[in-house]
Amino acid sequence: GDQALLRAPTGERVLSGDPLKEQLTPTRLAWAMFVFPVTGDAYSLHSIPGIEGDGRPTVGIKASHADQRDASFYFDKETYRIRKVETVVVTPQTGRDPVKSEAFYWGHRSFGAAMMPSKYTLLYAGKLFVEAETVDVKVRATLDPRWFSAAEK
Repeated sequence: GDQALLRAPTGERVLSGDPLKEQLTPTRLAWAMFVFPVTGDAYSLHSIPGIEGDGRPTVGIKASHADQRDASFYFDKETYRIRKVETVVVTPQTGRDPVKSEAFYWGHRSFGAAMMPSKYTLLYAGKLFVEAETVDVKVRATLDPRWFSAAEK
């Protein structure tokens, strides 16, 4: 609904309004990393200049959503695989002020039917927050088959 319970080492508190919205941003961004959620009606997409990612050019897309801050997605210009996502977040780890969040993805490989990055690095305000490697993925949802058909004109 419009409230959530946040449990932390410092105790529990009920979140609502803007604090809840801020806590949901990293979760929505993690979901958006799978790309297909940002193609829905809730997002507005715009082309932005690419960046260099490990010496490789990228294509940039800015995704805007009414309930969160804008996020910039960068895809390898040759393979179109996700390379970087950046936005601004507020987290319990960084305090009350918004900080730049940069997520870097590499080591793409097949996990069943999905080609996904196997390695991930997350920086908050330029400082390392998470380094992760995915070794297995079990997908419990299915994608609409229309995603894999030619677009009708």
